[in-house]
Amino acid sequence: MINSIIMKKVLVLLFISLTAVLPTRSQNLVTAEYYYDTDPGVGNGIPISIIAGDSVTKTFTFDVSGLDPGFHNLFIRVRDNLGRWSLVRRHLFHVYDDALIDLTVEEPVLTGFEYFYNQDPGFGNGIWVAATEGGNIEETINFSTVGLDPGFHQIMVRARDASGKWGQYSRGLFYVFDDTHIDLTRKSSKI
Repeated sequence: MINSIIMKKVLVLLFISLTAVLPTRSQNLVTAEYYYDTDPGVGNGIPISIIAGDSVTKTFTFDVSGLDPGFHNLFIRVRDNLGRWSLVRRHLFHVYDDALIDLTVEEPVLTGFEYFYNQDPGFGNGIWVAATEGGNIEETINFSTVGLDPGFHQIMVRARDASGKWGQYSRGLFYVFDDTHIDLTRKSSKI
């Protein structure tokens, strides 16, 4: 009698053990889907074909042609053979605007340039030098330093185009020597 009670308990425990183990066996993943930014609802995403198994590794290209340039979220989820969906996995990505933009700049027709020393007197108030109209100006100029005190000075040059637009000035540093008080003639040393 005791043996039959123990045997019943062992059978009940064995049955409970088997029923507890069966649902925990590995399930197969059978489908996957993805969507951008807003969840269309479970099962309503864009399907991804996968090979059924207990894990999925898949490399594929997502079609982003309908998305506006900027940052977006890509969401992916999978479903097992029992119809249960996983949690979603989110990936942030950026869509670049690859529309062709014409960045060519029409070269201006330059008419001349002005120069000035040390301080900008304002557009058109420097010493004007007319030039042959074109895209580049190449002129040889002897800049007069009359009236400048001895020491360091800046010369600034800027060009103007045919429509009256001024460019940025270019600056150079130079030094004016005072040769009125120094005898610069070379003297031979006495031996």
